[in-house]
Amino acid sequence: MKHSLLRLSILALLLAINKVVFAAHEINGINYNIYENQGRAEVTSKNPRYSGDIVIPSEIEYKGSLYRVTDIDETAFDDCHGLKSLDIPPTITNISCHFYDCEQLNKVNIHDIGAWCKIVYGYYPYNRPQYNPLYFAHNLYLDNELINEIQIPEGIEVLQSCAFIGCTNLLSLKLPNSLTIINSQAFKDCTNLASVSIPNSVLNIYDEAFYGCHNLKQVELCDGDKYLTCDDDIFGQCPIQKVYLGRDMGTDIFKSHNEIKEVIIGRTVTKVYSFNLCEGIHTLTIPKNVRILNGFHGCSGLKHLILEDGDELLEMGSMFADNKHIETIHLGRNLEYIVTNYQPAPFRSNKALENLTIGECVTELGESLFRGCQKLKDFRIPNSVVNIGYDCFDDCISLQSVVIPNSVKTIGCGAFQCCKKLKTVTIGKNVTDIGSGAFDSGDVDDYNIGSLTRIISLIEKPFEVLHIFRYWTPINQGSRNMIQANDTLFVPKGTVHLYKSTPYWNDVKYIMEIEESTDIIDISNSTQKDNSASYNLNGIVETKPRKGIYIKNGKKVIIK
Repeated sequence: MKHSLLRLSILALLLAINKVVFAAHEINGINYNIYENQGRAEVTSKNPRYSGDIVIPSEIEYKGSLYRVTDIDETAFDDCHGLKSLDIPPTITNISCHFYDCEQLNKVNIHDIGAWCKIVYGYYPYNRPQYNPLYFAHNLYLDNELINEIQIPEGIEVLQSCAFIGCTNLLSLKLPNSLTIINSQAFKDCTNLASVSIPNSVLNIYDEAFYGCHNLKQVELCDGDKYLTCDDDIFGQCPIQKVYLGRDMGTDIFKSHNEIKEVIIGRTVTKVYSFNLCEGIHTLTIPKNVRILNGFHGCSGLKHLILEDGDELLEMGSMFADNKHIETIHLGRNLEYIVTNYQPAPFRSNKALENLTIGECVTELGESLFRGCQKLKDFRIPNSVVNIGYDCFDDCISLQSVVIPNSVKTIGCGAFQCCKKLKTVTIGKNVTDIGSGAFDSGDVDDYNIGSLTRIISLIEKPFEVLHIFRYWTPINQGSRNMIQANDTLFVPKGTVHLYKSTPYWNDVKYIMEIEESTDIIDISNSTQKDNSASYNLNGIVETKPRKGIYIKNGKKVIIK
């Protein structure tokens, strides 16, 4: 009994404080609940139900006092089958009723875009689209003019959920630089919106913010250094074709958007995790400011990849490994990556790769980096590279010649092994370490023991090497170190005796001296006559040299 009296006393106290008039009071055809002490009123239901064109005022007069109209309550427009238009004043801050039964509603008229952006639909934080009349009417008017372009005013920091949901007449949108949050479903089903630019002030974008915008083709995330947090389905069912990514973000909001054809990454981006399974991307450029790249997995349409020249390391995943479509790669930076049984090197087994260029900023070609790129025929290693890693070009079976520049100091084990068409190798003068099997032709069929016949070493002080040119004979004959009988080793002038006394180098049958030069002179179009003798790379004089590389006056020349 005491508890019941206590509850009744508390209720009476609350009623006294708020002085709510529970009996709906009709003013000019609209029913209101009045909160006297708060100076506000809310629209409520009436019988007969509302129909036709309803204009809600911003304030009403009751008992000689003015009250701001701030809310539309839970039952206000239930069963209003004849409601055609609704005029909402800028004083409204909360709409808690649904408009399911308003089949004829086709117009919502407002008077202030900024005030409209702040309305809460339902009970925070559970905003519901069915509580926004625009969700059913589709046509939004500002002072009775149909809105096609929306410019949200500066000063708006938070765009409430469902603010413009279903606004099919919206064609263009401009968001303010003051905006920090775009809440869930804010622009959902704006089916004629063609593009959107998200300012760098925005920090959070929530569920389905632009979901179902079936004409949205371009998205710009403006340059900025503030991290952008997004839910992963904000652009669901949007046929996006072009994206400008100007900021770091952790969520892949563009995953499986196969319509995307162009991605531009801005100069303030340092991490990219997005665009996985985007099969429409054809060409991709990663700017030098990106430090971590772990997006673009499964982009099967990608054919051309450019990693811009830069001095900073690029940490990379294995998203391009085992790719069957990339045809050209420009490597402009050193890469940092981990190779395991489950994570291959970044470009391993790129089956379609034919054109590779390496920039002057690259100093390291890492472990297994281009292993198994079987269409790769030739490329230039720049004079900036210092180290060539373990198995770097292993199994590049179409590779025919390799020139190791003077900048290189180490060549890792198996760096060019199993390159079965490799004919010519030039080793720069500053190499101090060559790993085992660096140029090993690997397992071969029958008695084919490889095609390497020309070895040019510019090393002036040869050191002992282990099996770097090893070939394997058929298994029934065992295996052994050997150099083909017609192999020729070209060495710097005055070093023949050193090579003949150094283990393994001295297994080569022919050792010839040449002048120290890594330049190949192209004489195919020369008009000057030179009657000096031409030697092939086996040391035999050619009276009528054809296309190929020859030794002439102690220098290498190429005749095309």
